Amino acid sequence: MAESSNQRLEALFKEIGARDPGNELLAGIYRRHGVDGDAAALVMEIRKDGSSTLKWPITGPVDYDEVVDDVAARLKVPAEAREGRGEEEVELLVLSQVVRRYLEDLPDAERAELIRDIEPTLRGEHLDQARYFLKGGSVALLSLVQAMGMQALRQLLLRVVAGMTAGTAASLAASRLAALLVPGINALMALWLVTDIAGPAYRKTVPTVINIAALRLLLDAEARA
Repeated sequence: MAESSNQRLEALFKEIGARDPGNELLAGIYRRHGVDGDAAALVMEIRKDGSSTLKWPITGPVDYDEVVDDVAARLKVPAEAREGRGEEEVELLVLSQVVRRYLEDLPDAERAELIRDIEPTLRGEHLDQARYFLKGGSVALLSLVQAMGMQALRQLLLRVVAGMTAGTAASLAASRLAALLVPGINALMALWLVTDIAGPAYRKTVPTVINIAALRLLLDAEARA
């Protein structure tokens, strides 16, 4: 499974690059890791940068799923929430943790405005959990995942990130959703990088995992459009 996480990541980069060659989130990952357009080389550099946070001396770079788990642990995603999950779900938990921190730190007026924009798009059996999350509630991440499920959580995060940039309904209907997600993702990363991330390797791997989670959100949204 660990080695296959590298292959899945390379396939993601190639798919995004083919669909949207100017994608700013993907371009940012290439720049951050010093690679120019080679998906396989980019995956290797991400693994190397993640390995330095894990203090590997001899064994070679860790696989991508280990990089994601290391980032999740650094951002205090509980081990019990990560247990038994593949790298794509752990990425989503990382993004959930970052979004929750963002919502908690928003001034009350800004949070209320964001909620007014997003709430009309919420529906289904998980409405109460979604509203609590949006209000900056400190519900345990594991409890939230157990209550909502990963797919419902994925849709909620997409609405939050889109809503940080423009009206959510307009954002989710836009053909250039990728461009609309960039400012929101950058705001989320800035929150963590300024206050919580120590060490040059984490300053690469944390934003990269957040970017990759956003790219997967984008593909999911496009598949449902």
